[in-house]
Amino acid sequence: ALPDTIDSLRNTLANYQPVELSQDLVAERARLMYLFLDLVYIEYRDGVRDGEIVIPIEYQETTTFLAQTVSIYEEIRPIMNSVDPEASNRLQELLQEIDAIVVDLGESSHVEILVNESKDIIQNTLEIDVDARDVTATFTVVDTLLDEMLATAANGEYVEAERTRIEAYGLFESGPELRLANRAPVLSREIVGLF
Repeated sequence: ALPDTIDSLRNTLANYQPVELSQDLVAERARLMYLFLDLVYIEYRDGVRDGEIVIPIEYQETTTFLAQTVSIYEEIRPIMNSVDPEASNRLQELLQEIDAIVVDLGESSHVEILVNESKDIIQNTLEIDVDARDVTATFTVVDTLLDEMLATAANGEYVEAERTRIEAYGLFESGPELRLANRAPVLSREIVGLF
């Protein structure tokens, strides 16, 4: 009964937003959600084959990025509901379907289809520019996030520090790591290990 209770509470809180988010913050959160969904598929595709986990760390990253996606969705859900309630509800369904496939170690092609539909909803509903990926800017953001992670950990805010670490890693992995892996694979692996 617990999952039904949680779903009921989420639906009740769907339009509740205790803090009003600026347009820039909404766009930033939406881009992160889009990015994390992209990584969900990439990590799952690499980590699971024929119903078996072949690379455990990739599977673990899949579940981590999916959890972050859901967390961000819950954060900006009231805004999505105000723009397009049907799209917002569909995104919630898609995230639940992706989660079910990941838990059951289903086909990565199904995850890809659901992820692509989810990304389209995010991009169209929240009108974000997802192609603007300046590597220099990405490194600046990653550096800022790592500083923020250290500050929050120093304050004993470990959950927030972990969330910030995942955001920094997601940004690194989605752009700079792909380029670095081809030019300096050893350095790329070292950086991933540090994350």
